[in-house]
Amino acid sequence: PPPPPPPPPRHMSGELISVRPEVLRRIPGALAGNERVVLHGVWDGGFLALVAVGATGVGSIELHCAPRVRTNQPSLPPGSIVDLDLTSQGIQGVARPRADLAVRTGDQLGAFRLGSCVVLVYEAPDPTLTLRVQSGDRVRVGQALATRDSVHAGTRA
Repeated sequence: PPPPPPPPPRHMSGELISVRPEVLRRIPGALAGNERVVLHGVWDGGFLALVAVGATGVGSIELHCAPRVRTNQPSLPPGSIVDLDLTSQGIQGVARPRADLAVRTGDQLGAFRLGSCVVLVYEAPDPTLTLRVQSGDRVRVGQALATRDSVHAGTRA
C-alpha cells in the first residue's frame, strides 16, 4: 500500500527563546517550545520535515506559499497548534493541493524577520548522499546541504 499522506503544515505558537548555541545548551527543549511552522513533504529520498523556529525578536515567520499565515500573534496562547490551509479552491469548491507548492532546488520557501534557525528532519537512504554541513554550521541561501557522488554530479539535496 502507498504511504499515508504527510500531515498538514502546522503553525505552533510558543515562546521566543534565543536560539544561540550557548542558550540552547542551557535550556533543553527550547526549540520544541518556541514559536514554529512545520512543513512536511517528500523528496526523492523519502520523508522530509522542515521546521522554521522563531526566536527572541524573531517571532515572525513568513511563508511565500501561504502569505496570509501570521505567526507571533498574541491572540494564540503558547502551545496552540493551527493546521495551515495551503489549498486552492478547485472545481465546484473542492479543495485541491496548490500546484505551486512544489519546491525546486534553490527556491526560497519564506523568511524570518531578523533571522533564526531551521531544523530539517529527513530520510536519507541513498548511500551516495554526502552531507556538506555539520550541526551548528551557518547556512546561506542557495548553499548546498548535501551532494551526491559523481554518478549524480551536480545534483543537490
